[in-house]
Amino acid sequence: MAELSRFWDADALVAEPYIYSADEFAEAENRSLQRSGTLLGQNNELEVDAPGGTKTVTVNTGQAILRGYWYQNSASKALTIDDTIANPRIDRIVLRWVAATRTITALVLKGVEAATPSPKALTQTAATWEEPLARVYVANPSVNLTSANIGEDRKFLQPYSRSYQRQLNQIENGHAEGASIAGWAVSNGTLEASTTQKNWGEYSFKFTASAIGGYMRYVLPDEKTYARPYYVRAKVWAEVGEVTMDVNGAGVAKDFPRNISSSTAAWTLLEGTYMGDGSGVVNLDFIATNNNDVFYVDEVMVMEGGSYDLYVPGIADVINYSRVGQGIIQLLQRQGGSATVWETAGTTDYDLRPSTAPKIKAYAGCVAINVLMGANAATAVITFPSAFAYFPMTWVSFQFATVGAIGGIPYRPVCSALGGSTTQVTIEIAYPVGNLDGAASSTVNWLTIGPEA
Repeated sequence: MAELSRFWDADALVAEPYIYSADEFAEAENRSLQRSGTLLGQNNELEVDAPGGTKTVTVNTGQAILRGYWYQNSASKALTIDDTIANPRIDRIVLRWVAATRTITALVLKGVEAATPSPKALTQTAATWEEPLARVYVANPSVNLTSANIGEDRKFLQPYSRSYQRQLNQIENGHAEGASIAGWAVSNGTLEASTTQKNWGEYSFKFTASAIGGYMRYVLPDEKTYARPYYVRAKVWAEVGEVTMDVNGAGVAKDFPRNISSSTAAWTLLEGTYMGDGSGVVNLDFIATNNNDVFYVDEVMVMEGGSYDLYVPGIADVINYSRVGQGIIQLLQRQGGSATVWETAGTTDYDLRPSTAPKIKAYAGCVAINVLMGANAATAVITFPSAFAYFPMTWVSFQFATVGAIGGIPYRPVCSALGGSTTQVTIEIAYPVGNLDGAASSTVNWLTIGPEA
């Protein structure tokens, strides 16, 4: 058969083979996702931790796809780690898919003891597939396990999207001794594959800053020339001083949300989201905050893709970076006199859906404006984070309006947007008559929407 399509409804009146097996459904799912892995953002993402005081680890709730077959763990599952006999060992926590028994199970893949142990290789065949979740460093003599014994080993999938993961250092293997540092650039410092096992047997990258500070950088090699969202996460160990993770910061922390950094001499997870600017370049930096800082970096992961939701730690909302206003308002059409120049007045309807029009973007904020005593108006200039292609549309409203006295009589102010450009807009607060008896400060919300440059 040269051509094949599925899935179709069965027709009871026609003898057609529209009965499908589980393998046929799984084949379509597997080819769509193109890989197996843990589903990002689902429950607790199958994170493995140690409760402490025991020789057990716990697989938390979450979901995964293995060779097109869906798996869910709806309750924490405890797994016992065997004692060592003569040398330390690195065990793996895996999900094992077995075709013959039609099962997917979380279990311990026991390693081999050695003076310098390595984890056991995964079985990934058409009959048995092992998907990694974590590595557990088991000391000799054996002791109760803590989170310091557990290392990340998951590979994530974005649900319902075409995206993929890059493990930028220690590619895919994640923990191999003497891993290649190819692709990493260094400014004012030295970078090496560390031979120091930080707590649980993991070899990582070590960066030592010079007397004037420094950073290590990875340039994503095939970044696209259109805006797209990125989810970035890494584990760092700040042995001396502090380390900051940044994206497109030119070696100086600026663009990545809230200066994500660590100054703790222990493995710390740094993660955040970044919206690519379409420049075709994405630089991922780990920056020494001070002179002569020393830090370790491991498990660097960048996920990139189209339409998907990302959870920003510290914000209790899900933010969609791929569709403006998703979940709040969907901007479908605009009225005006030009399909591209938004400041041209008119009554023609123009479709704004991505399939028929250039992409749009939105910026919003809140600004305080103080009208001085003896004056009746004041302005503030808002500069957009990046320029629009043409003049955008701006709306303003009061967050808090201060009633001002003029000749002892109270008056409410009005706010308006006084024109602007592709890069900024001027917002004004004004009182209707006369000048104020005393200063009055108000805050104004603003929203600007327009075509991307």
